[in-house]
Amino acid sequence: MNISLILDERSPMKVRKVKEIFESHGVETRPIIAGNLARHPVCKNIVARFADDLSVSDKVLNNGFMIGCHPHVSQESLADLEKAFAALKRL
Repeated sequence: MNISLILDERSPMKVRKVKEIFESHGVETRPIIAGNLARHPVCKNIVARFADDLSVSDKVLNNGFMIGCHPHVSQESLADLEKAFAALKRL
């Protein structure tokens, strides 16, 4: 199971803080797979052509993250996730 989340730029919470809350409750976070590949460090070493406007990809890269990235979900991990969301609601 994995869930991708993207915060609106107008959100009162910043992605860093949201990720910290998830992590502090035992919920691992990861970048959304892909995001903006043009910003990936390897692109500095290859010849590539990119579109002029990558603003949507930048939004995914800068404001998005995934929780969960594995096929096994336990009741304990679901409880941790529930606690993390409850903590976010209290902000």
